[in-house]
Amino acid sequence: MRTIKDKTTWLDINHPKEPDLKELKQFFDVSPALEEEIKIQLSRQKLEKFNDFIFLVIRFPVYNQSKKTSMPIEIDFLIKENALATIRYSSCEPLDDLFKKTENLEGFRSKVLGKTSAEALEIIFEELFNYANRELAHIDKKINQISEGIFKNKEKEMIRQISQTKRDVLDFRRIMKPVHGALKDLAEEQGAVYSGNKSFHFKRILENYMDAIDWVENQKDTLESLETTNSSMLSTKLDEVTKILSWLAFFLAPVTIIGTLFQINTQFTPVIGQPGDWWIVLGFMGLACGLLYWFLKRKRWI
Repeated sequence: MRTIKDKTTWLDINHPKEPDLKELKQFFDVSPALEEEIKIQLSRQKLEKFNDFIFLVIRFPVYNQSKKTSMPIEIDFLIKENALATIRYSSCEPLDDLFKKTENLEGFRSKVLGKTSAEALEIIFEELFNYANRELAHIDKKINQISEGIFKNKEKEMIRQISQTKRDVLDFRRIMKPVHGALKDLAEEQGAVYSGNKSFHFKRILENYMDAIDWVENQKDTLESLETTNSSMLSTKLDEVTKILSWLAFFLAPVTIIGTLFQINTQFTPVIGQPGDWWIVLGFMGLACGLLYWFLKRKRWI
């Protein structure tokens, strides 16, 4: 457990253990049931109100480099007017960076913890959403690369890249969407913890959330449009190739038929044996192809 004290105390716990929970009880009246919940990760967002504090569970998207997609990390909050605990079960870069900055910079520490936990929560969530926005900016770069690739005749290569980027966007969106309900509940229940009106800070948290979710929704719509465009262009190319192959097969048909007729082993085969018979047969083939081309052109089929 790490602790920073000012007018508000911030306790940060990574992988909670029994000594951490004992120290936590000095600030929060944690029941045995809540203690068991804190020990394990939950699979959903949650807000629960107790006598003088709020227990909030948030699952936040963080990019996993090995899996190349966003994965959820859980952050539990215990919130009192002048005490705040953050509990997590894995490293969280934006939270670690913010804690170190608050610990080392006295002026910044006063900004974060110099009033109530409401101001601290606004700054913590601002850092989390800024981190999320950096992930979304990285996805934007991938979308721009896809857009350029589609119009540089790289439709086949873009199929996999579209699928991977779409997966990243959908995973991010799937994790982020339920956060809204928990933050909305927190904004509605904050009056039970704070003596003054702190609704402004929780309104700002919701606004930051909406900025991020609007961004990812726009990315989802853009990727779907690019996927449709890529499929259409790839389909058009395949249609052109199929059309050319069909023409070749169609023009080769009379040539094949004429050639086969002159190969029939009979007592008398016209033309065969006469001077220039090879050129005469070749002329028949050319004439058949020319007549077929004229007919198709007249019918406007080609």
